[in-house]
Amino acid sequence: MLRHRQLSAFAALACALSLLLVACADDGPDAVAACGSEADDGAERLVLRMISPFRNPITSDEVDRTIEILCERAETLDAEAVVSRPSELELEVLLSGEGAAEAADVIGAPAKLNFYDWELTLIPDPNAPRDARLETPFPAAYEAIRLASGIPPDCVEERCTVPGPTSYLFDLRSKELLDGPSLAVEGLLEGRLQGEEPRGFELLSVRVGTIALREDDDAYWVLRDRPSVYSSEITDPEVRADPRTGRPAVHVDFTEEGEVAFRRMTRKIAKRDAPPSVFAVAFDLDLIELVPVDPVGDRKGRDPSDGFLVTGDFSLAEAEELVEFLEIGSPPVGLAPTA
Repeated sequence: MLRHRQLSAFAALACALSLLLVACADDGPDAVAACGSEADDGAERLVLRMISPFRNPITSDEVDRTIEILCERAETLDAEAVVSRPSELELEVLLSGEGAAEAADVIGAPAKLNFYDWELTLIPDPNAPRDARLETPFPAAYEAIRLASGIPPDCVEERCTVPGPTSYLFDLRSKELLDGPSLAVEGLLEGRLQGEEPRGFELLSVRVGTIALREDDDAYWVLRDRPSVYSSEITDPEVRADPRTGRPAVHVDFTEEGEVAFRRMTRKIAKRDAPPSVFAVAFDLDLIELVPVDPVGDRKGRDPSDGFLVTGDFSLAEAEELVEFLEIGSPPVGLAPTA
């Protein structure tokens, strides 16, 4: 996983809009610890609100699988976890051990690796030079999120990667990003409320169907959330070395559906024969890399049989963590830190 990226901040607009976004689970709360027996004194405490994917009811199987994933992730991060379900739509996670602090930051992340057709999904900065809009990012988070927040919800066949609105909190004057993205408004506003409304802050929400990808602190991109290859169509991740640089990289293979989707995506991009001929690789809401497509060599689609090498700027520890999270899989529900 990417410790220096925004994994910890990904969660969901739930409290004020919970009646719209969260459907009740079909089983009641379970006070019994799901993994671990008791927490150490001084354990990190995390409360995660479960977000129903696209207003569908959360099933008991989805809750059980989510708890399993949290337990497995904690173990990979050298943390000991006690996970319980104090209420229908909340999970409490108590973390102790050497990796507890890091685990608290990233344990609830979606951990999805998706591939996007760049030209097809990019919503460019309208202030960028006309002949370079596909290559020019928004210069700061505020400009990107402000534009994205004005786009109506649009999720084709519930195939979006983000199950609900994502919220961001900015300083009212400087427009500096203070917190987010998050699926839980209450998590962003905790400790910041004066009366019923935040003072000195601006809260913006990006509705389902649109995402803002962070390249770095000074570069953001707005995309339609319509991957060509989904994380669920990726398999067998492993750490390898980038043959060009020798740096750590992550190799993935594709399922049968993923192979078809990857070949189709690269074929469509190549046939456009118009720069920039690229596709994007994103991990959650972080842009990992833009990959060029050969308009001639990939005219029939790139051969997916050898998989794909993700060559982001990884340390060895980050590449190993990314592989571990991809192997464990993504929670079937959205998780929103609220405390």
